[in-house]
Amino acid sequence: MSILMTFYIFYEGKITSKIKNSPRLIELKEIYPIAPFFIVSLGFSFLLLSLIFASVYLLYLGLTFIILGSGLFIITYFAKLFLEEQIYFNLNEANRILNKINANNKNPADIYNLKKYMKLIFKNINNKLDKGLELKTCEDTNTCYKLEYTLINYLPYYIKLGDKEQLDAIKSHLEAMLKSVNENDEIKWKSFTSELITLNEEITTYLKDTNFYLTYRKWSRELEWISTNKDMIFKVVGLAVAAIISFTLKIPFGT
Repeated sequence: MSILMTFYIFYEGKITSKIKNSPRLIELKEIYPIAPFFIVSLGFSFLLLSLIFASVYLLYLGLTFIILGSGLFIITYFAKLFLEEQIYFNLNEANRILNKINANNKNPADIYNLKKYMKLIFKNINNKLDKGLELKTCEDTNTCYKLEYTLINYLPYYIKLGDKEQLDAIKSHLEAMLKSVNENDEIKWKSFTSELITLNEEITTYLKDTNFYLTYRKWSRELEWISTNKDMIFKVVGLAVAAIISFTLKIPFGT
């Protein structure tokens, strides 16, 4: 078994349980995926040069860079994954992004990233809830919007159509939600859900008052399955890549 495969299993199973809240994970996440891709691309460049100049040295140098880059890719990906499994981290990121947005600077990239972190927040909320429990704005599901759908899909329009008052309201609610979660991801549910529901009501009321109505759309079953299981799919692909590299390293190369 290759060093890469061994490190993959060791990192996932043992190391991360001890350093999940380490600031080092944030540093690793910040270099994903640009730094790993850059190192891997250097490796392939050296492989190409090894074919041109028939150099064994360049061949092994290229393989070394590819292995190092692939290993770094796996490390940074799991750093990103473990951080994004924390409600506290995602709320921090959402607040950081929101503080960059103002009435005169509604950068589409910031709004997109804010929506991404709202998705992660709800994903982690759902993971914390027992089966059969779901956050909703009312008991009758036929006459009320699903809370998660509203706050993920309506929030970008609320920001785009709103002014300073609406932005200040969002910031106030997200800051209050962050205060309801500690660094160990323990939640004060009463205050946390109260802020979520109040924000949901403000969003839907504002959009109705401005005569905008958004239609609830369901994904196809295939897309929902891919979205729900994307982390598992990535792990399988990662193992397949590691196995290919392991097999490649066992192939003898001529001089």
